[in-house]
Amino acid sequence: LSMSESMKETIQKSNIEIRDLNLLTEEAVPEDTECLFIFSPKTDIEEDEAKKIISYLENGGKAIILSDYTEIEMPNFNSVLENYGVQPENGIILEGDQDHYIAQNQYYLLPNIESHEINSNLSSKSKYVLTALSPGIKSLENVRDTIKIDSILTTSDSAYSKVDVNSGTIEKTDDDIDGPFDLGVSITETLDDDKETQIVYYTSSNLMDSQINQMVSGGNEQMIMSSLSWMC
Repeated sequence: LSMSESMKETIQKSNIEIRDLNLLTEEAVPEDTECLFIFSPKTDIEEDEAKKIISYLENGGKAIILSDYTEIEMPNFNSVLENYGVQPENGIILEGDQDHYIAQNQYYLLPNIESHEINSNLSSKSKYVLTALSPGIKSLENVRDTIKIDSILTTSDSAYSKVDVNSGTIEKTDDDIDGPFDLGVSITETLDDDKETQIVYYTSSNLMDSQINQMVSGGNEQMIMSSLSWMC
Protein backbone atom coordinates (compact mmCIF):
# COMPACT_ATOMS: atom_id res chain seq x y z
CA LEU A 1 0.00 0.00 0.00
CA SER A 2 0.93 3.66 -0.22
CA MET A 3 1.44 5.90 2.79
CA SER A 4 -1.08 8.75 2.98
CA GLU A 5 0.16 12.28 2.35
CA SER A 6 -0.95 13.36 5.83
CA MET A 7 1.14 10.62 7.45
CA LYS A 8 4.13 11.51 5.28
CA GLU A 9 3.84 15.13 6.35
CA THR A 10 3.60 14.18 10.03
CA ILE A 11 6.74 12.04 9.79
CA GLN A 12 8.67 14.66 7.85
CA LYS A 13 7.79 17.31 10.45
CA SER A 14 9.71 15.12 12.92
CA ASN A 15 12.85 15.69 10.80
CA ILE A 16 12.74 12.19 9.34
CA GLU A 17 13.42 11.78 5.63
CA ILE A 18 11.29 9.20 3.78
CA ARG A 19 12.76 7.26 0.85
CA ASP A 20 11.26 4.54 -1.30
CA LEU A 21 13.28 1.34 -1.34
CA ASN A 22 13.24 -1.32 -4.07
CA LEU A 23 15.00 -4.39 -2.70
CA LEU A 24 14.85 -6.10 -6.08
CA THR A 25 17.36 -3.58 -7.43
CA GLU A 26 19.29 -2.69 -4.25
CA GLU A 27 21.98 -5.06 -3.02
CA ALA A 28 20.92 -4.50 0.61
CA VAL A 29 18.97 -2.19 2.86
CA PRO A 30 21.07 1.03 2.92
CA GLU A 31 23.30 1.38 5.98
CA ASP A 32 21.85 4.79 6.90
CA THR A 33 18.33 3.37 7.25
CA GLU A 34 17.09 4.29 10.72
CA CYS A 35 13.83 2.38 10.29
CA LEU A 36 12.46 0.16 7.54
CA PHE A 37 8.72 0.60 6.90
CA ILE A 38 6.99 -2.43 5.35
CA PHE A 39 3.47 -1.36 4.50
CA SER A 40 1.14 -4.33 4.01
CA PRO A 41 2.26 -6.11 0.82
CA LYS A 42 -0.67 -7.46 -1.20
CA THR A 43 1.40 -10.18 -2.86
CA ASP A 44 4.36 -12.07 -1.49
CA ILE A 45 7.81 -10.53 -1.61
CA GLU A 46 10.64 -12.40 -3.31
CA GLU A 47 12.81 -14.80 -1.30
CA ASP A 48 15.85 -12.61 -1.99
CA GLU A 49 14.00 -9.55 -0.63
CA ALA A 50 13.13 -11.43 2.56
CA LYS A 51 16.77 -12.43 3.03
CA LYS A 52 17.90 -8.79 2.67
CA ILE A 53 15.33 -7.65 5.23
CA ILE A 54 16.34 -10.36 7.70
CA SER A 55 20.04 -9.55 7.19
CA TYR A 56 19.34 -5.87 7.95
CA LEU A 57 17.37 -6.71 11.08
CA GLU A 58 19.91 -9.24 12.34
CA ASN A 59 22.52 -6.48 12.24
CA GLY A 60 20.57 -4.32 14.68
CA GLY A 61 18.03 -2.92 12.22
CA LYS A 62 14.63 -1.48 13.11
CA ALA A 63 11.31 -1.91 11.34
CA ILE A 64 7.63 -1.06 11.47
CA ILE A 65 5.70 -3.84 9.75
CA LEU A 66 2.00 -3.70 8.90
CA SER A 67 0.05 -6.54 7.33
CA ASP A 68 -3.59 -7.32 6.58
CA TYR A 69 -5.74 -10.40 6.27
CA THR A 70 -5.16 -12.16 2.97
CA GLU A 71 -6.02 -15.54 1.49
CA ILE A 72 -2.84 -15.38 -0.62
CA GLU A 73 0.04 -17.58 0.53
CA MET A 74 2.95 -15.36 1.59
CA PRO A 75 5.76 -17.65 2.80
CA ASN A 76 8.59 -15.19 2.10
CA PHE A 77 6.95 -12.26 3.88
CA ASN A 78 5.99 -14.52 6.78
CA SER A 79 9.56 -15.81 7.02
CA VAL A 80 10.64 -12.33 8.16
CA LEU A 81 8.05 -12.38 10.96
CA GLU A 82 8.73 -16.00 11.89
CA ASN A 83 12.45 -15.24 12.26
CA TYR A 84 11.36 -13.02 15.16
CA GLY A 85 8.87 -15.39 16.74
CA VAL A 86 5.49 -14.25 15.40
CA GLN A 87 3.06 -14.91 12.58
CA PRO A 88 -0.49 -13.76 11.72
CA GLU A 89 -3.29 -15.88 13.14
CA ASN A 90 -5.80 -17.49 10.76
CA GLY A 91 -8.93 -15.44 10.10
CA ILE A 92 -10.20 -12.01 11.14
CA ILE A 93 -10.84 -10.92 14.74
CA LEU A 94 -14.41 -10.29 15.89
CA GLU A 95 -15.03 -8.81 19.32
CA GLY A 96 -17.60 -10.26 21.69
CA ASP A 97 -17.31 -7.38 24.16
CA GLN A 98 -19.39 -4.32 23.22
CA ASP A 99 -16.86 -2.02 24.89
CA HIS A 100 -14.23 -3.16 22.40
CA TYR A 101 -15.93 -2.41 19.08
CA ILE A 102 -17.85 0.49 17.55
CA ALA A 103 -20.90 1.20 15.37
CA GLN A 104 -22.30 -2.32 15.84
CA ASN A 105 -19.42 -3.68 13.75
CA GLN A 106 -17.64 -6.42 15.67
CA TYR A 107 -14.63 -6.22 13.35
CA TYR A 108 -14.09 -2.49 14.03
CA LEU A 109 -11.96 -3.01 17.10
CA LEU A 110 -11.14 -0.73 20.02
CA PRO A 111 -8.24 -2.70 21.49
CA ASN A 112 -6.76 -2.43 24.97
CA ILE A 113 -3.73 -0.12 24.96
CA GLU A 114 -1.18 -2.04 26.99
CA SER A 115 1.44 -0.55 29.28
CA HIS A 116 4.46 0.03 27.05
CA GLU A 117 6.93 2.81 26.39
CA ILE A 118 5.31 3.32 22.98
CA ASN A 119 1.89 3.87 24.55
CA SER A 120 2.85 6.14 27.44
CA ASN A 121 1.34 9.27 25.89
CA LEU A 122 -1.77 7.48 24.64
CA SER A 123 -2.70 5.81 27.90
CA SER A 124 -2.06 8.94 29.95
CA LYS A 125 -4.45 10.99 27.80
CA SER A 126 -7.29 8.43 27.61
CA LYS A 127 -6.87 8.08 23.85
CA TYR A 128 -8.38 5.31 21.73
CA VAL A 129 -6.95 3.32 18.84
CA LEU A 130 -9.19 1.83 16.14
CA THR A 131 -8.35 -1.11 13.86
CA ALA A 132 -10.52 -2.97 11.36
CA LEU A 133 -10.47 -6.38 9.69
CA SER A 134 -7.47 -7.38 11.79
CA PRO A 135 -5.99 -10.85 12.20
CA GLY A 136 -4.51 -11.73 15.56
CA ILE A 137 -0.81 -12.24 16.17
CA LYS A 138 0.40 -15.71 17.13
CA SER A 139 3.62 -16.09 19.11
CA LEU A 140 5.65 -19.12 18.07
CA GLU A 141 6.97 -21.65 20.55
CA ASN A 142 10.54 -22.07 19.32
CA VAL A 143 11.94 -18.56 19.73
CA ARG A 144 15.54 -17.56 20.40
CA ASP A 145 16.22 -16.73 24.06
CA THR A 146 17.51 -13.30 23.02
CA ILE A 147 14.12 -12.25 21.59
CA LYS A 148 11.57 -10.42 23.75
CA ILE A 149 7.97 -9.96 22.55
CA ASP A 150 5.70 -7.45 24.32
CA SER A 151 2.04 -6.64 23.75
CA ILE A 152 1.10 -3.16 22.52
CA LEU A 153 -2.57 -3.67 21.54
CA THR A 154 -4.78 -6.54 22.69
CA THR A 155 -8.38 -7.70 22.36
CA SER A 156 -10.72 -8.61 25.18
CA ASP A 157 -11.04 -12.20 26.37
CA SER A 158 -14.34 -12.39 24.45
CA ALA A 159 -12.73 -11.92 21.04
CA TYR A 160 -12.52 -14.76 18.55
CA SER A 161 -10.91 -15.24 15.17
CA LYS A 162 -13.38 -16.03 12.37
CA VAL A 163 -11.42 -18.59 10.37
CA ASP A 164 -13.93 -18.97 7.53
CA VAL A 165 -14.41 -15.32 6.58
CA ASN A 166 -16.70 -16.33 3.71
CA SER A 167 -19.14 -18.26 5.92
CA GLY A 168 -21.76 -15.51 5.78
CA THR A 169 -22.12 -15.39 9.56
CA ILE A 170 -20.36 -13.50 12.31
CA GLU A 171 -21.57 -15.92 14.97
CA LYS A 172 -18.83 -17.92 16.66
CA THR A 173 -18.53 -21.50 15.40
CA ASP A 174 -16.48 -24.52 16.47
CA ASP A 175 -13.88 -23.75 13.79
CA ASP A 176 -13.15 -20.30 15.20
CA ILE A 177 -10.21 -19.59 17.51
CA ASP A 178 -10.76 -18.28 21.04
CA GLY A 179 -9.08 -15.05 22.18
CA PRO A 180 -7.62 -12.95 23.59
CA PHE A 181 -5.23 -11.86 20.84
CA ASP A 182 -2.42 -9.42 20.29
CA LEU A 183 -3.11 -6.90 17.51
CA GLY A 184 0.21 -5.14 17.90
CA VAL A 185 3.52 -6.21 19.44
CA SER A 186 7.02 -4.90 19.92
CA ILE A 187 9.93 -7.27 19.37
CA THR A 188 13.45 -6.65 20.61
CA GLU A 189 16.59 -8.72 20.32
CA THR A 190 19.83 -7.81 22.08
CA LEU A 191 22.87 -8.63 19.98
CA ASP A 192 26.47 -9.36 20.98
CA ASP A 193 27.97 -6.08 19.76
CA ASP A 194 25.76 -3.77 21.86
CA LYS A 195 23.23 -3.46 19.06
CA GLU A 196 19.53 -4.07 19.45
CA THR A 197 17.00 -5.08 16.84
CA GLN A 198 13.62 -3.38 17.29
CA ILE A 199 10.42 -4.28 15.43
CA VAL A 200 6.87 -3.05 15.81
CA TYR A 201 4.27 -5.25 14.11
CA TYR A 202 0.59 -4.39 13.60
CA THR A 203 -1.95 -6.55 11.75
CA SER A 204 -4.05 -3.78 10.22
CA SER A 205 -3.04 -1.18 7.65
CA ASN A 206 -6.27 0.60 8.63
CA LEU A 207 -4.21 2.13 11.43
CA MET A 208 -2.86 4.42 8.71
CA ASP A 209 -6.26 5.27 7.19
CA SER A 210 -7.01 8.98 7.64
CA GLN A 211 -10.78 8.52 8.08
CA ILE A 212 -10.36 5.82 10.73
CA ASN A 213 -7.72 7.97 12.43
CA GLN A 214 -10.21 10.87 12.62
CA MET A 215 -12.77 8.60 14.31
CA VAL A 216 -10.42 8.30 17.31
CA SER A 217 -9.27 11.93 17.26
CA GLY A 218 -5.80 11.14 15.92
CA GLY A 219 -5.07 8.23 18.26
CA ASN A 220 -3.88 5.94 15.46
CA GLU A 221 -1.47 8.48 14.03
CA GLN A 222 -0.12 9.24 17.49
CA MET A 223 0.55 5.55 18.09
CA ILE A 224 2.37 5.14 14.76
CA MET A 225 4.48 8.20 15.52
CA SER A 226 5.21 6.92 19.03
CA SER A 227 6.29 3.60 17.51
CA LEU A 228 8.65 5.45 15.18
CA SER A 229 10.01 7.62 18.01
CA TRP A 230 10.67 4.50 20.11
CA MET A 231 13.09 3.33 17.42
CA CYS A 232 14.43 6.59 15.93
